[in-house]
Amino acid sequence: MTTYYIGSDPSDDYTSWAAMQGSVQEVAGDTVSFRRGEIFREQITVPNSGTSGNRITYTSHGTGVLPKIYGSVQVSTWINESGNIWYAPNGADPQSVWFINTDTTITWGKKEANKVDLTAEYEWWWDSGNSRIYVYAASDPDSRYASIEIPARDYCIYALTKDYITIDGLELCFNHTVAASNYAAIAIYKSESPRIENCTIHHSGVLSASPQGNGISIEDSPNAYVGHNTIYHCARRAIIVKITTAGYSASNAIIENNVCWNIYHAGINIFRDNVDGSVDNVKIRYNYIYLDSNHNQGESSDLTKAGIYIGGPVAASSYRVTNIDIYYNIVQKMYKDSHIALDRKIDGAEVYNNVTYGTMTGAVSAPGIDVRSDNNSNIVIKNNIGMDCSAGASGSGCLTVADSTDVTACDNNCWYQSAGGTHVYARVDGASYCYDDFATYKSTTGWDTNGLWENPLFRNEANYDFRLQSNSPCKNAGVDVGLSSDFQGKDVPQGINPEIGAYELWASEQVAHANLADGSETTLHSHPGGGSLIVKAGSIVTDGNGNGSVTFGSAFADTNYSIGLALQYSTDMVIGAYSNKTVNGFNVSTENDKGQIMGSVTVDWMAIHL
Repeated sequence: MTTYYIGSDPSDDYTSWAAMQGSVQEVAGDTVSFRRGEIFREQITVPNSGTSGNRITYTSHGTGVLPKIYGSVQVSTWINESGNIWYAPNGADPQSVWFINTDTTITWGKKEANKVDLTAEYEWWWDSGNSRIYVYAASDPDSRYASIEIPARDYCIYALTKDYITIDGLELCFNHTVAASNYAAIAIYKSESPRIENCTIHHSGVLSASPQGNGISIEDSPNAYVGHNTIYHCARRAIIVKITTAGYSASNAIIENNVCWNIYHAGINIFRDNVDGSVDNVKIRYNYIYLDSNHNQGESSDLTKAGIYIGGPVAASSYRVTNIDIYYNIVQKMYKDSHIALDRKIDGAEVYNNVTYGTMTGAVSAPGIDVRSDNNSNIVIKNNIGMDCSAGASGSGCLTVADSTDVTACDNNCWYQSAGGTHVYARVDGASYCYDDFATYKSTTGWDTNGLWENPLFRNEANYDFRLQSNSPCKNAGVDVGLSSDFQGKDVPQGINPEIGAYELWASEQVAHANLADGSETTLHSHPGGGSLIVKAGSIVTDGNGNGSVTFGSAFADTNYSIGLALQYSTDMVIGAYSNKTVNGFNVSTENDKGQIMGSVTVDWMAIHL
């Protein structure tokens, strides 16, 4: 069990992974560690398997930013042809060109069809006759940009039939050399129990009318874990788990706590081809997927973009994707495709406590939860919020179900279109239901008898804060579906019932008990979002028989948001009133069955609404 250190420091063992392979290869139990703050231009092809008790781990050491594994080469020594047109020799069409700006931001270059089309910064063209890359730049690209990168390798990390591999805390980018193939920054094939976590993955693939290139691709590999990664600007998918080879499995995958944005096809994709094998028991949870104003950066054609996409074989087949759990995800502002799509040949999917919100400008139809009609069955949809997911009468709605017989239960959801009018709340069996059709929707479908057809009252959806206001109709309006933690990791439920949506209302955390006597003042700290709460006891009254009350002289939060306080008496909880900034004359009374107040009160936990 050896750790091999890769980097330029004299204390490191090797300057590159390739140099290490010249003398030794990692085996079960070993760790290969790359120095933080450095760039490694190489493809790591995993040479051996680990074991269940002795995994092979690729990680980082030192201080600073994550080590960068580049699948690219830098293009330099640009020649000015005329005006703002520059070129550099290159042996082949690079397929992709990425501009690293001097402020460290990255722009995906837009490929043009002809040299005369180069009229704006970040545009490029391949001159096949002279083997040159042309770019448009107002000054010398060598100094205007920190670097211009083109792909030189298909993968950053590649593992074929290599079991028990962990990839933890690396940055991987700028790979994929062939337009027609679907490579990935991290590609795992036919390997048992891969684990990918805490990585940053971006700018992988080739943009075209049918974009290719994934962030993480796990194929024919069971028991995968993909968690706590940040993935953006990948040409096809951020994460895909699939089977394409008979006799293999992609079952028991967990995909959680990932942040994915500006993915050009789908954020998270679960797929099986028309082969014998299994895609079963997959959990997709606590992920945040969104688009922003740069979602079409580098596009030469208008690409549709989905959030979570589940699908079985395209062709007629008896094979199914089975038992998919999709819960406590936030999917925001998709473009011409669904936020959560259950496409085809799915038997068993539980879709719980997700938030689907908004539509990017120019996208009339971007359904929230979309159950399509191709041999799906046993779909359950509960405790979700869908808001403003499509626009106008032609939009598909916050809920779209092509065949209602595919859905075995749909209840305790909140669907809402803030524009009202003809904007579609739900579309089921081809019928559209708008703002004044809730009763008809319920009677026709038999769904959402305990659901809502109104504004969920997010804290600030314009700034993508999807926590609930204290007076939200979604408070305590959900149903117990057996889940114990919300999107922030808080216990479910916080009140008498779970909330509808991805957050429990009281974003609180347990604190040490604070015992307050008359006139005392205590500071209690909130959850990691920041801020603190100061409470001051004004008076405590008791009749000696367990009846009494506590009056707080003040309760003050050092944020500009609302606060709340909960007091614990024995095993029962009383939640006090809340208001903006301060609470004065705050009074809580007790009864005999809630314990006794004998001159002091225990503050067991508090909540601060950020």
